[in-house]
Amino acid sequence: MNLLRNIERTLATVRYLKPTQVLYRIKYALQPVSLLKKKPFDREYRKDFSLVPIPAPGPLFKIDEGQYTVQILNLIKTYRSEIDWADLEYGRLWNYNLQYADFLKQKDLHIEIREHLILDLYKWLYDGKLSPEPYPASLRIMNVIRFLQEHPDTLQHSQQILDGLHSELHYLSGRIEYHLSGNHLLENGFALMMGGAFLNQEKFFQTGKNILKKELAEQILQDGAHYERSPMYHSLMLARMLEAVSYLTDEDDLKKSLKEYASRIISWLRKMTFSNGLFAHFNDSTGGIAPGLDELLKLAGNCDVPADLNLPLSDSGYRKFESGDIKLIVDVEGIKPDHQPGHAHADSLSFVLYNGNQPVIVDPAISTYEAGVRRNWERSSKAHNVATVQDENSAEIWSAFRVGRRPKVTLLKDNNQELHARLEYKTRLGKFIKQERIITAEEHLVSIEDQVMADKPATGRLYFAPLVSVESIDQQSLQLSCDCSVSFEGISGLSVFTYRYNEGFNKQKEASGISYNFKGKCSFKIRFG
Repeated sequence: MNLLRNIERTLATVRYLKPTQVLYRIKYALQPVSLLKKKPFDREYRKDFSLVPIPAPGPLFKIDEGQYTVQILNLIKTYRSEIDWADLEYGRLWNYNLQYADFLKQKDLHIEIREHLILDLYKWLYDGKLSPEPYPASLRIMNVIRFLQEHPDTLQHSQQILDGLHSELHYLSGRIEYHLSGNHLLENGFALMMGGAFLNQEKFFQTGKNILKKELAEQILQDGAHYERSPMYHSLMLARMLEAVSYLTDEDDLKKSLKEYASRIISWLRKMTFSNGLFAHFNDSTGGIAPGLDELLKLAGNCDVPADLNLPLSDSGYRKFESGDIKLIVDVEGIKPDHQPGHAHADSLSFVLYNGNQPVIVDPAISTYEAGVRRNWERSSKAHNVATVQDENSAEIWSAFRVGRRPKVTLLKDNNQELHARLEYKTRLGKFIKQERIITAEEHLVSIEDQVMADKPATGRLYFAPLVSVESIDQQSLQLSCDCSVSFEGISGLSVFTYRYNEGFNKQKEASGISYNFKGKCSFKIRFG
């Protein structure tokens, strides 16, 4: 039975892949790459290459008595003498971040040390102690270029670093992530285009440019959202676009397109960001990774990119209510994009709610990409502000980045006063479940009505922000510390639970939530003041 389910799940996953993805998966599986091939660079590069400074947290390297202490994703590792660039103790994402070479941007790290570290990393790649991968290579390429353009005449080993950069561009051009698509393919394109422009290598430049022209047309939706619908990756892609605008010439046709895309992206990000500067943590999103809206707006101003476009939320599948101090964002989309759902969650019909600057009902966000219990929970329906039946997921999430069966979401009413959406999906056992949620918002009051058409009772959950506590509770209502009350109708009881809210990768804070049980229909009202 388990074998049959695994086969069904796999088929339900791969059926959405594009033919190009399948072909490149086969191609790369048959052409493994184990080490970086040296490609010396013997031409002139652009010493006048100018880039706007991109805000990024990056890892923190400290050196004390010959020891390296590295802090990445809120986890610390100390190396006595040499960095283990292939270190997987804290998982693949931690190692990827180690490989990005963000230390090259660390101003308090002596230039000679930064040179030593990047050359040591290249040596590991050349010697085969570390296998090159296109995604870390893309981010590393851009960091190396930033380092070289910032120090055009002061580096002792600039030629060796240029050789490494040239070698990586050759590698990346033959290992473009067409099989993954999404933000990975965009990062490949930005890295190749930047590398080609910096080294005066037309082949790399045009390859990257062609990728970006094609992919941006598909990946940026009409309302400005990046199609993976993660505010975190959306912000990262915006930063890449603005950086590209800064070095492309005014005659380049892509520069004008990038400015237009960036304006649309800013419009969407404004709507998904609250007045305290934090964006809603839908799908794979968390704090401490992407630049904030204020930083990106400043960057846009430096790049002469208009930031006043105001597009309505539409095809991204999010809707926003604003009434008085109330700000509420709802997810009324299924699993998108079809062919790349790796950063998607089973969170259809979930919502987040702010009152002024204060988060009240939140998405728990993410803390890890490592496959396992925690990753499964963070992507599950029961980790979001929705109703579930026997804890079944509305989408068949599995592994760390896979999705099998997907739900259908239908908008029945969509206006400034009311949102009515229907969610339909099949469970693991093939049972069909239909849910509807109606949301209205007015000043100081949000009303939500849920209907679940299933033969079993449903359980709804609300996740509160860490600073919000439950002051009192009975069987039908509760009072929160933020001058907010929640009253229910049609439920069989309320209970408080604690959970770990994710402030960043591997960074958690205890918070409270409530669960409520009902059969058929229930409703609740959230009042402020």
